[in-house]
Amino acid sequence: MIVVFLHQLHDNLRSLRFQTSLIVLLLFFVGNGIVYTYKMGRALKETVQAEQSDESRYEGVETLRQAVDSHFKIRAPLTGTEFIVEAGSDWFPYGMIVSVASGRTTDLSSARTSNYWMREFEVLDWTVIVRYLLSFLCIVLSYNAISGELEGGTLRLALANSLSRAQFLIGKFLAHLVILVVALVLGSLVSLAILALNQVLELNWFVARCYLFFLGGAVVYIALFLLLGIGVSTVARNSATS
Repeated sequence: MIVVFLHQLHDNLRSLRFQTSLIVLLLFFVGNGIVYTYKMGRALKETVQAEQSDESRYEGVETLRQAVDSHFKIRAPLTGTEFIVEAGSDWFPYGMIVSVASGRTTDLSSARTSNYWMREFEVLDWTVIVRYLLSFLCIVLSYNAISGELEGGTLRLALANSLSRAQFLIGKFLAHLVILVVALVLGSLVSLAILALNQVLELNWFVARCYLFFLGGAVVYIALFLLLGIGVSTVARNSATS
C-alpha cells in the first residue's frame, strides 16, 4: 500500500492536471484575500463610524425623559471570520433598534456596508472555494484513478505483486487526499497572510480554532468526493466512460 501511495503521490506531483489545479486553487485563495481585505476593512471602518455617531448622539441625553424618548441601537459585532464562511451575511439583520418607551425592537436589516456593488459581488469565501472548486478538482484527479491503470495494463501488474485490491484502492485514495489537503492548506495560508498583512485580521486562538474546524470539515468533504470519483473509476471500464 505504501508503494502505491508513494507512486501515486509522485504521479500527482508530475501531473499537468494537478499543477494546473494547484495554480487555479492558489489564484482563488489570493482572490479571497484581496476581496475580503476590502470587504472586511470597509465594514469595520463603517461600523466604527456608526458607533461614534451613536455615542455622540447618546452624549446629548441629559434627562430621564430624553432617555425614555430615545431609541438605542444594539449592533452585532463583526465575527472576523467572514472570509471563511460569509453565507451572504451582508443581507441579514446585523443589529436592532430598541425603543425605551414602548419596548419595541426593529431589526437593522440594511447591510453593514453601504457599498452596493460589494454586496452584489459573488461571495468568494473559503466554503465556496471548497464547495465548487475543490469538489471539481477531486473528480478531475480521481476519475481515471482505476480505469486509467486498467487501460495502461499496470493494474494487473500491481495486483500480481501480492497486493490486495483493498490496499491498492486505499493507497490511491490516500495519495489523492494528501495532495489535495496540502494544496488546500497552502492556499488558505496564502489567504491568511494577505489578510493579516493588510491588518484586517488579527491572528488569535479564535481564528485558529475556526481554521481547524474548517480544515476538518473540508477534509471530510474532499474525502467523500474522492471516494465518489474512485468509485466511478472502479466501475467504469475506461477513462472515457468514467
